[in-house]
Amino acid sequence: MTELEAENKRRMRQYIDAWNDHDPDAIVSFLAEDTEQYTADELRTIAEDWFEAFPDLTHEIKELAADGNWVLGRLVLRGTHQGSYMGVAPTGDEVEVADHFSTRFEGGHIVEHHTTADLYTMLEQLGVTLPPDRPEANNEALVRQYFQALNDRDTAAFTETMAEEFTYGDIEGPEEMAEMDWKWLETMDLTWEIDEIHAGEDFVTTRLTASGTHRGEILGLEPTGNSFEISALTLSLIEDGHIVEWFGQWEFASMLDQIGVIDSPIYDE
Repeated sequence: MTELEAENKRRMRQYIDAWNDHDPDAIVSFLAEDTEQYTADELRTIAEDWFEAFPDLTHEIKELAADGNWVLGRLVLRGTHQGSYMGVAPTGDEVEVADHFSTRFEGGHIVEHHTTADLYTMLEQLGVTLPPDRPEANNEALVRQYFQALNDRDTAAFTETMAEEFTYGDIEGPEEMAEMDWKWLETMDLTWEIDEIHAGEDFVTTRLTASGTHRGEILGLEPTGNSFEISALTLSLIEDGHIVEWFGQWEFASMLDQIGVIDSPIYDE
């Protein structure tokens, strides 16, 4: 982990601490001036609405990973519904929902933040009946198809989930993404299992388990024949029924340890 990544993780923990302290001033202080998603006043209103509806709201960090300027993670939100929220009168019910997020930092401040707090599960816990054909359900189905196509080695089904303008880092277009993924599928005999999936109106986050066996040469590494199992977090941005941008963070160092390329005491049982 680089110094930048360690610092960004530290800042993310401080940001979550500000939410647990119910401190709107501290929360908005993390925003960069050029953050496009919302202004400081808008974020303050979001926080105050949560604190009014759930006075005992807490955020528990379950996973946290950094990749350059990005921090990805998984939280569990808990609280008691004591005020109106999203038009639902207070019920006194306790809620527990997952929240996957992907946050980009510049100079220690948040410039981009995507989150999929599972509000639909929360509403169900509060007794609200939801329509089955909501956009979020379609987005979830799309991302499930993405990973199922990888497991089925179905290139056509895989590429049709992505828009022509799809990007993932330096990769551009569905064909380039398929070329990269198929190299990993063949050399690592990869299988993806979705452990959690949460959908918003224009994005989906997943927590997955990737397993496989090192059967071919990749990244200059000769095959070892060793098997591995690692965790991964992904974020898919969606427009008009297709994935337009993809972010992922997976336990690469743990995989190298399990296939015998490195020997790190961090992963010793």
